[in-house]
Amino acid sequence: MVANPTPAEATTPAARRRTKARKSKPQAEDKDARIAALAATLPDDRDGLLAVAADAVAAVHEAVLNRADLVADVAGERYAAAVWKLNGGTFFGCAADEDAAERVIERHCRAVPGVVPMWGQEGDFLASVDGMRVWVEVESGYGGLTTVHFQFHAVDLDGPFISETGYRSHFDHARGGMTVDQVADGVLRALLRSHRRYLEPRYQDRLADEPLPAWIAGITPPPRRVRAVAEDWREPDELPAGFAWVDAVLPAHQAFIARKWAAGAKAKLAAARAKAQEPASQRREPATPAKPEPEPAKDEDEDAPAWPATFFPGLRCEIVSVHHPVFAKEVGKHVIITKISPETRQVWAHDDKPARYRINRNGRKVCEYDPRCIESCYGYDQLRAAI
Repeated sequence: MVANPTPAEATTPAARRRTKARKSKPQAEDKDARIAALAATLPDDRDGLLAVAADAVAAVHEAVLNRADLVADVAGERYAAAVWKLNGGTFFGCAADEDAAERVIERHCRAVPGVVPMWGQEGDFLASVDGMRVWVEVESGYGGLTTVHFQFHAVDLDGPFISETGYRSHFDHARGGMTVDQVADGVLRALLRSHRRYLEPRYQDRLADEPLPAWIAGITPPPRRVRAVAEDWREPDELPAGFAWVDAVLPAHQAFIARKWAAGAKAKLAAARAKAQEPASQRREPATPAKPEPEPAKDEDEDAPAWPATFFPGLRCEIVSVHHPVFAKEVGKHVIITKISPETRQVWAHDDKPARYRINRNGRKVCEYDPRCIESCYGYDQLRAAI
């Protein structure tokens, strides 16, 4: 026996589209008829329809928490009927602009800013996952009140986030027994594990200049909206004699000393400008310090500090003298002893400063400067134990 062959025209794309249209058209007509019949039972005035929509949102939220899917579907159709009737008996153009029926109902049912919305509501709230604070905007998704569109915004721009831009969009749906913030928390944790990033400088600087809603700006502790690139402190006027602008790209081990020079020049420049603004009558020329009398030579072993009672590794000391006037600015600085040579009465020590870190272009936190890597040699008579 030979089966009847399928006509060739029945397998073409156009034929398949016609078949699909014939199957979907009765379903659409049934839904429209069902919505129209349900809308006939609703109030005719605007306030009454808004109240029906608000009650439907509350019913959907309660049904999701109780895992009652059929109840949620029935409440969702009642919400849709309110939109259909407020829009003049059709869904066409119901979300065309801010004055359209669906947008009016969404604004009426919207949650208070900062309060977690119910399922079917729009709103925004603050979420926190492993120290990462996120401003979560909740909007309606595609497919009824049980679908949701999350918009995640970074609150602290100098911390880790789930995107290099400080923003991420995510569509999801209701899960039985879970609230909106619980679903958002799960999404954030999954994204943080798979896509933990720091903001790129250009996006961080742009977001730092954008204003925040009042309810977010007032949270405790306040949002950290710092810029990635520091503001340029240079002034448009010309520099005084003895100063020059220098823009340079240097390796890390050379950039350290360049930054140190720049910080010193900045302080001197500020002092010079402040002095230039003083009236001439108030200016005082610095007095020439008297040349100190040379101290009499002491015996080599006189006043020699006892070791190891005086100095030991890990001791924090203050520099009280230097071997050359060019290092006079080092007096008063604190150092940490690492090694001792009692035979030569010398110690090796590094600056008592914290390590500095930065975020490289791969989003990793790396050490930029570690004072323990730079040690200097001092004599016993140049240091004093700091309290």
